[in-house]
Amino acid sequence: MVGFSWTSTEDLLVVGEKELYLYDIFGNLNNIIGVDIKDCKIIDFKCFNTINSYTNSYVTGIVILTSKLKFILIKDIYNSKLQKFPDIPGRFLKILLFLK
Repeated sequence: MVGFSWTSTEDLLVVGEKELYLYDIFGNLNNIIGVDIKDCKIIDFKCFNTINSYTNSYVTGIVILTSKLKFILIKDIYNSKLQKFPDIPGRFLKILLFLK
């Protein structure tokens, strides 16, 4: 397990090395979100709550950092579409790792 966080609908988000697990407030497993990463694992993540401009409701998103130092964004964990980002330039990567 990498960590856990609460969603905007009070579900527990548990972040594993390859998958995300959503539990309701009573401890029942609601959903498993597979993160499409090959030959690496999740090393860090940050959850955020934002407002959906179409429905005017709060949604929970997550940014994932993999062991190959790639970022993956899921804007809404209940409608999980993965968005991968390009590689981090070398100089910025050294600063990022230094701050951690």
